[in-house]
Amino acid sequence: PFNLCILIGACLGSTDAGTSISILARLPVKLPEKVFDIIKFESSINDPSAVIAYGVVGSWILSEAFKTGATSSDLSIASNLTFRSLTDNFVGLFSTGILVGVVFGYLSIWMLKNLNIRKPQLLAAGLAIVSINYAISNYMGGSGLISAFVSGMVLINLHKSTDISIIKDMKESMMPFEELAEMFIYFSFAARIDPESLFRMLPLGLICAFIMMVIARPMSIYIFQPFSSLNWRESSLLGWCGLKGSVTLALSFEMVDLISKAQVLGANFSPEFAQNIQSIIFITAITNLFVQSISISSVANWATTKAELIEKV
Repeated sequence: PFNLCILIGACLGSTDAGTSISILARLPVKLPEKVFDIIKFESSINDPSAVIAYGVVGSWILSEAFKTGATSSDLSIASNLTFRSLTDNFVGLFSTGILVGVVFGYLSIWMLKNLNIRKPQLLAAGLAIVSINYAISNYMGGSGLISAFVSGMVLINLHKSTDISIIKDMKESMMPFEELAEMFIYFSFAARIDPESLFRMLPLGLICAFIMMVIARPMSIYIFQPFSSLNWRESSLLGWCGLKGSVTLALSFEMVDLISKAQVLGANFSPEFAQNIQSIIFITAITNLFVQSISISSVANWATTKAELIEKV
C-alpha cells in the first residue's frame, strides 16, 4: 500500500552525521568547513523530521485501519486520529520541543559555567543534561528529540561566541560513548531480527541500498546544486555521506508494531509482512554503513585533490 511505502521512506529518511564526521575528521587532507556544517545541520534536521513524519504517517495508517474496522472501535482512538488532532499534535511537538530546548540550552550553559565540573565528569554531566531535557520536553507534550537537538545548537553557538572550552571538552568526551552506543544499538537490533526473513529479503535489501546510495541521495543533492555554494565535487562528497544511523533501526521496530496493530493486510499476513519490511530496512542500513564508511575517505581525497588542482589553475 502507498501509505506503507511512505512509512518506509520515513524510516530511511534520517542520516547519521557522527560516523561521517568521525571518518572525515581523521583524514590528512583539509576539507572545507562548510561541508562539515552541512552534514551536521542535515543530521540534526533529518532525525526529528523522520520521527515526526513517521508519527504523522503512522497516525494516518491507524486512522485508515480504524475506518475499515481492522483496529479497535474505541471512540477515544478515533477522536485522536482526526486531522485537527493530528495538526495540534504536530504543532505542539515542534513548538514545545523548541521552546524547552532553547530554555534548557541556556540553563545548561549557565550550569556548566558556574559548577566546578572536571573533565572526567563531563560525560556524566552531558548524559544527565540530555536525559533531563528529553524527559521534561516529553512531560510538557513536546518532542524530546527536537528539544535535545535545539539545546545542542544553543550550546554550540554560545561556544563559538564566548569561547567556552568546557563545551568543547564535553563534546570530545561524549564522542567515544556515542560510537559505542551506536554499535550496541546495531547489534541489539540485529539480534531481534528473524534470520529467515533476513536471508529471504537480502536481494531486495541490496537493491534498495543501491538505489538509496547511488540514485536517490545524489540526485536529491544535485537538484539543488545551482542554489548551493558547493562545487559539484563537494556535492558529490556530500551525496556519499548519507550513512544511516540508529534512528532508522529504531523506527523500523516501531513500524513492526504499528503494522501488526493496524492489520493493514489482514491479521495473519500483516506481522510477516512487517518483518519482511524490517529486514529490508536493516539490510539497507547495514549495506549503506559498510560500503560508504569504507569508501568515504577515498571519495573525500578525490574531491579535495580535484578542488586543490582547480584552485591552482
